[in-house]
Amino acid sequence: EAMFPGGRAKITFCTGQTNHPGCERQEWHADWPFSQQGRAHIAEPYADACCHLTTLWMLDDMTSENGTIVMPGSHREARNPADLGTGTAAGEARVTGAAGSVLVFDSRLWHCIPSNLTSA
Repeated sequence: EAMFPGGRAKITFCTGQTNHPGCERQEWHADWPFSQQGRAHIAEPYADACCHLTTLWMLDDMTSENGTIVMPGSHREARNPADLGTGTAAGEARVTGAAGSVLVFDSRLWHCIPSNLTSA
């Protein structure tokens, strides 16, 4: 109730990503509706207001070798980070957590799938 006043939350879509061993680092992005590739999206510049949340469900342990990379504070940017490509960025941080953990974040948060350096 505190997170969703009035209980007015709605699941808009579900998707999944498998980061297999040896997977290469992917591009920086913000999730829908802030991804500029989708037909239905919120155009830049973005308002500084949270209107959509993303959840990341850790089905396996996420470690410093395979955890999603995020850019803390980037949800306040008025643009999508697509121009950064796959490069590293100052201030990036690795998400880690035990299997069964859930990360909830503003869908504007810049993040990318890292290279998976594990063997399993």
